[in-house]
Amino acid sequence: MIYLDNAATSWPKAPDFHVRAAEVLGAPWGNPHRGAHGAAVRSEELVGRCRARIAALIGAESPDRIAIGYNTTDLLNTAIAGIAERFAPRTAITSILEHNSVLRPLYRLAGRGVELRIAAPSAAGTLDLRRELEYAAARSPDPALVVLAHAVNTTGQVRDMARIGRLCREYGAFLVVDGAQSVGSVPVDVVAMHADAVAFPAHKGLLGPTGLGFLYLGPRLADAGLAPLRVGGGGDAHARDMPQAAPGRFEAGTPNVHGLALLEQSLAWLERQPPSHADAHAHDLWQRLAGVPGIRLYGEHAGAAIVLCNVGDLPSQTVSAVLDRDFGIMTRAGLHCAPLAHEWLGSGASHGGAVRISFGKFNVAADVDAAAAALRRIAESVHEHAAHERVPA
Repeated sequence: MIYLDNAATSWPKAPDFHVRAAEVLGAPWGNPHRGAHGAAVRSEELVGRCRARIAALIGAESPDRIAIGYNTTDLLNTAIAGIAERFAPRTAITSILEHNSVLRPLYRLAGRGVELRIAAPSAAGTLDLRRELEYAAARSPDPALVVLAHAVNTTGQVRDMARIGRLCREYGAFLVVDGAQSVGSVPVDVVAMHADAVAFPAHKGLLGPTGLGFLYLGPRLADAGLAPLRVGGGGDAHARDMPQAAPGRFEAGTPNVHGLALLEQSLAWLERQPPSHADAHAHDLWQRLAGVPGIRLYGEHAGAAIVLCNVGDLPSQTVSAVLDRDFGIMTRAGLHCAPLAHEWLGSGASHGGAVRISFGKFNVAADVDAAAAALRRIAESVHEHAAHERVPA
């Protein structure tokens, strides 16, 4: 079995992850910040260690800038809704390439009167963000809200977020970054990005479990009193509101302590590893498939370990199913929760999306060989079938 669906969820996890899972589930873990007994103290210490490791990984100014949540979608909603309620932007700006975890919260804002600008990139994939920010500034003196992915989950494009961040600062706009495909996979420096918020999960590049995510809060948001998405247990039990400062303001309820204990092992392992070859594998596969009759590649391979393709007129789900059934290769087919991206790419209506091949830290060159050979064989089969049907009876 060859696993090439790492952009959805990474697999395998760090070495001995399953052993650690048994240890974690077999030990008592109390509620952090909610008890004085040993298990509760142990959980509290674990939360602190993980927060510090995540802060160091992304270059955050302090561990207190890292709020713990449940996934990227959860934390993008926290940042977007919090900024909208606290600062009331008149304009929100995003791109046609974004995931629904960005688009749907912004559609909700649009339903409440915020003008939503969904920019289409150039043929090279670049956005004219300055034009959008100038439009927003002319419309209202209130800061605009910009929400973009660092790495695009369909084409694999990695954006220059430092440049984008500087541009947002120039116009006073808030920048929220979807880091789902970048953190743990490509270098991330949230300070250099000038980001106001960066949301990312544990289960992708960080090799952790599902049900766990993180939100970096920049200087303008950390103590701004944003309305949290959830309220409940946490902080001063006598107070009617959550704590005013991050990270406690955004951490209502019991966190995923078991997930944090597993993630800690993955983070410790990642800290000792050299750079991954995942992107090089994707580049190699792209080169091998380019020009193969019957195979269509989308976008331009640029920085993330993703190759997006279709074969002939076959639905993407069919190709993915054949790869799994006949070749033992697991990929992701469909719209990848990014319907506007597939409309722009031209893959939405014709193929029901595309086949996404995404490499991870444990893939090897032989996996590239296998994927290239399998896709070539499927393309040849489609061509042979079409030729047979053209033969007169």
